[in-house]
Amino acid sequence: MSDYRHLDASTIEMLSASPSERINYLFAPLFVLHAAAAYAEDRLDNLFRHSREDSRYPGLMLVGPSNAGKSLLLKRFIRRHASKDADSSNISIVSMTAPDRPDEKSFFIQLIKGYGVPYKPNDTARALMSRGEMLLTNYNTRILIIDEFHAMVGGTPAEQRAILTLLKRLSGEFRLHIVAAGTKEAIRIMQPDKQFQNRFPPIPVPRHSLGPEFAGILKGFQKRIPLPESSGLELMPLAKRIHYETEGLIGEVRTLTQELAQSAIKAGSPRITEDHFSRIIWTRPSSRMDIADHVAD
Repeated sequence: MSDYRHLDASTIEMLSASPSERINYLFAPLFVLHAAAAYAEDRLDNLFRHSREDSRYPGLMLVGPSNAGKSLLLKRFIRRHASKDADSSNISIVSMTAPDRPDEKSFFIQLIKGYGVPYKPNDTARALMSRGEMLLTNYNTRILIIDEFHAMVGGTPAEQRAILTLLKRLSGEFRLHIVAAGTKEAIRIMQPDKQFQNRFPPIPVPRHSLGPEFAGILKGFQKRIPLPESSGLELMPLAKRIHYETEGLIGEVRTLTQELAQSAIKAGSPRITEDHFSRIIWTRPSSRMDIADHVAD
């Protein structure tokens, strides 16, 4: 009897599937919990537990480099709590993407889009604000997530201050916990406002160094790779190679392991080996702009 201890139960079942089905399985949703993510989840859950009778509605900011897993963590948080809306008229958590410029009209367009309801982009800022605030009330929203918060760094200092004032007003009037997520640039937006900094403590979602925790993450990904033999992703030299190629970013690890596994499945290989790196096209995250600069128009 074969030993498939490197796989979880659902992945073992996929070993008998066709190559195309196994490749499709690689791209199913997957979240590998690690220490920083577990801490962030605890802090997010505490916001959900917070009494609505309190006079203060704290928020937080997830901060980390691009592709460190912030958005994935937030999507998991939304999924875990969506089932708690027993009343279908409630949307306890709504997620929006920060507008490119921090003006009220753009903000409320993004908020309305977060609810998935139609809107008229030519409406005035006041009309859109009225619509957005009505949605917050009607759906009894408790937590507002603003992803890509750093996008608003392109605004003027006055525009940034106006958005911070707006967020404080929405939090107080609608008893909202606001969760922002972005790169370190997002912190710059809040620096001029000490009260805002206190209300939105930064929670790091960092890149990972090469070590035991990174090895555990690789083992987590390997459990969902339908190959009959263990690739030993968590062992040297593969762990070191994967860390180098992904620069410790969990989203990059996910993409790279998918591509390596896809190459192995297509080749009929029982596991991922160093040889599969040469069969895919991959550029380290920090080198991608260099590649773009050398591509002819």
